[in-house]
Amino acid sequence: MTRSQLMACRIGTIIGALALVVGIVVAIVDFSTVEQICTPHTAYFGRPDGVRCRDGDPSPRGFYLAILGVVIVVCTFIMWAAMTPRKRVGNRDEE
Repeated sequence: MTRSQLMACRIGTIIGALALVVGIVVAIVDFSTVEQICTPHTAYFGRPDGVRCRDGDPSPRGFYLAILGVVIVVCTFIMWAAMTPRKRVGNRDEE
């Protein structure tokens, strides 16, 4: 493996790990701070009945970023394994 290939593998691993950690942190923050959606509600015959509130849906962006980080790390390790030469002893591969 050349130096540039080794550097690319290391940078890929670092970027993937950072994306994974940041994704987990963002997912925790998004799921702990869910906004409430409040709308005026009308009862039968159009009479106002007050305001009804419900919890909104949490944003899945943290999970998407964490999944992207895992994919980057896995692909980088596959690339690393493919570029690492095997040690040969005679005509057989060393296990």
